[in-house]
Amino acid sequence: MGAWPVGEYVDGWVDGWTRSREAPRPDPVDGGWYVATRSATEHGRFVLSDPTPERLAGIVEQEHPPRTGVKLPGDPDEWLPRFREGWEPDHAGWFMTRALGHPPGRQPPTGYEVAVDAQPRLVVARVLAPEGNEVASGRMGLGASYAVADQIVTDERHRRLGLGTVVMAALERYAVEAGLDRAVLGATDDGRALYERLGWDVGAPLTAVYYRPA
Repeated sequence: MGAWPVGEYVDGWVDGWTRSREAPRPDPVDGGWYVATRSATEHGRFVLSDPTPERLAGIVEQEHPPRTGVKLPGDPDEWLPRFREGWEPDHAGWFMTRALGHPPGRQPPTGYEVAVDAQPRLVVARVLAPEGNEVASGRMGLGASYAVADQIVTDERHRRLGLGTVVMAALERYAVEAGLDRAVLGATDDGRALYERLGWDVGAPLTAVYYRPA
């Protein structure tokens, strides 16, 4: 992790991510946070910004409802063996960050339009195709210290048109106007390639595990 203040960034990620998902505010736990997401796919999640074997053991050795998740910055090869039976790894991920500036006014292709819904702590950007249907979108939670990019998606029939870049530029403009100068996110392997092209740096791998007892 080098000189990256990864723990601080992860704390900021939790703050902005809960704003993006309009989830309950996180509760502090030893070395991190717990978010009671109560979604269709997740009962809740622990996010450890300062993980240690002892702190992780304090979580996984307790009983939890199915679909409880744990995420932490660290190499899965190191952390996955520390989970007991019933905990299953989720998709590999990457914790990424970049400084924010004033992004160029990236324009969508001819016929496409950008619609932005800006709230005090959440910005949602959508790209509409000439037919009026939504073909790309993204969210950005505006935390106390960091902006958190989230759920950046493009319809596969409209890829390779730069729509993801258009969405990110629209979100970043609002984050800068809100006074934020750094953004963080959790990316999949596929997402990492897009974000690296946009100037994002990898801060740490992410280990993600869910409790799915037989």
